[in-house]
Amino acid sequence: GGGGAGEGGRDGARGPRAADGGLRDAEPGGSYPVRMPAVALSRPLPGTFALPDVPDADVRVGPHRGFGSREGAFEFFHGADGIVSWVTDRIDAEFLDAVGTAGGGGGALRIVANFAVGYDNIDVPACRERGVIVTNT
Repeated sequence: GGGGAGEGGRDGARGPRAADGGLRDAEPGGSYPVRMPAVALSRPLPGTFALPDVPDADVRVGPHRGFGSREGAFEFFHGADGIVSWVTDRIDAEFLDAVGTAGGGGGALRIVANFAVGYDNIDVPACRERGVIVTNT
């Protein structure tokens, strides 16, 4: 059954990370449950940008005017594999630790794509330390 990393499931087989960051045991017959990747946009894209229909992904879009608190943003982005941030979103060590990264802390985050020309709002060394790729659109 469940348990943390390093604990063996049936025959020691461990599956992919669950939405809560935990590892799942292999199902009978050796197959693993598949979790849809989660992509979280901090707010709707401007103008006529339209999100493609991605049936095999959990796509979340934040509030038009942003989050009322940093903690609200942490909760919204928690468990996301990828984040589309805006220049007004501060992506730093506190943020990364709160939302969880695939490179540490048992989370899922692997990439931050900044919807901006630059990336001054992103602590690139903190992302690099946690194995999170940083790019801009």
